[in-house]
Amino acid sequence: MSKVVVTSAITGSVHTPSLSEYLPCTPKDIAADAVRAYEAGAAVVHIHARDPLTCRPSAKFEHFKEIADLIKAKCDVVVGFTTGGAIGMTTAERVNVVTTLKPEISSFTPGSMNFAIHGLAAKPRKWKFDWEEPYLKGTEDMVFYNTFKVIREYSEYFSKAQTKPEYEVFDIGMMNNMAVMMQSGHIKRPIYMQFVLGILGGMPSDPESIFTLLNEGRRLLGEFQWSVCAAGRNQMAMLATAMSMGGNVRVGLEDNLYLEKGVLAKSNAEPVEKVIRIAREIGREPATPGEARAILGLKGSENVGF
Repeated sequence: MSKVVVTSAITGSVHTPSLSEYLPCTPKDIAADAVRAYEAGAAVVHIHARDPLTCRPSAKFEHFKEIADLIKAKCDVVVGFTTGGAIGMTTAERVNVVTTLKPEISSFTPGSMNFAIHGLAAKPRKWKFDWEEPYLKGTEDMVFYNTFKVIREYSEYFSKAQTKPEYEVFDIGMMNNMAVMMQSGHIKRPIYMQFVLGILGGMPSDPESIFTLLNEGRRLLGEFQWSVCAAGRNQMAMLATAMSMGGNVRVGLEDNLYLEKGVLAKSNAEPVEKVIRIAREIGREPATPGEARAILGLKGSENVGF
């Protein structure tokens, strides 16, 4: 319990550039901010890509590859990727970063859900790019698509690449999906779950959600390793709760643009530094990348495809 794996989610696909001038957009900026997060104490960085000209979320392989290469040239942080993809992509296209770059760990969402962030467009503002407002508003009618067929196919792709799944669990039903897929042999132990709280369509960002997910997860799946990330203003309170219970944590501009009320985080290093200060106050020390690899059972940076 003494070591906590701190993951930094660098830019995500939720926030748009008009919401914060500090949101990294180009491959070079995303990579540089990932290195800063590592220097601040993060053992893992979770990578989304963006179009370098418009800052719009990108699923292009070349953007992911450039980011990965730039990070690895500077440090030995564990690099994981999103496999959320984009609407209309096939399963193979969504997991292309796994099959080609063969990372140590990547996200894997075991179920479909409403994923709504249209509330971010509720406040009138001057938008930097014309895609931002319709992008956010359009999520009122969006489903994050992860059927049982997709879960089975993802499992096969991850297994071939020897990439550890980080199961991003937004509600209890997703853990029941995992239990079903374990019975059929598609999901195997050991299991690592990231409890994602505070997204409209998933479980709320409160301590009861953590308790519920832990209790139901143990009932459905047995023992597992776990982490918590929380969107919005309750982020640090939820992470402190998770760390006090022995869990790992994720911070970053993907989940929360603010360091505290009214104060934008200027880089991903700042929330990493803050959560590590909290960790140390309750007797937890941040794991190094090497320690994180041992804790999570990762294959090592020498076995990736970048």
